[in-house]
Amino acid sequence: MVTPPPTTLDGQALYTQYCNGCHGTAKQGKTATAIQGAIDANIGGMGSLSTLTAAQVAAIATTTAPVVTPPTPACGSCHAIPPATGKHTYHRTRATCASCHGTGYSTTTVNAATHANGVKNLATNIGWNATNRTCANSCHGTKSWGL
Repeated sequence: MVTPPPTTLDGQALYTQYCNGCHGTAKQGKTATAIQGAIDANIGGMGSLSTLTAAQVAAIATTTAPVVTPPTPACGSCHAIPPATGKHTYHRTRATCASCHGTGYSTTTVNAATHANGVKNLATNIGWNATNRTCANSCHGTKSWGL
């Protein structure tokens, strides 16, 4: 008698069959231990999957969580270009965006590595002092912005 070759289980097909209806892709990437624990504890009615074998649960655990990349907001979706706050009006006719904000900034582009990081990104060469809100550089000496 010939022993049939082992059957390879398709984790994604099993996930689609047993999990996707309730969870969508939200539970992909869970470990076999976490899946079996939820089945054993009947979390959300998962006890109904107690007929799955350890090999099937292990195969389901091989599915990977979807990579979710948040959309990049369009320039101008967070603020006007240039922003209406700060001293942009004063500088608009005297300097470029890159003069104060550094390489990669213009009226139509931003430096993706630093933009939208919650920090007012200013080039170090402009002499901005955030504590006393002054700027001292070769453009205008020391100026207080009083904002």
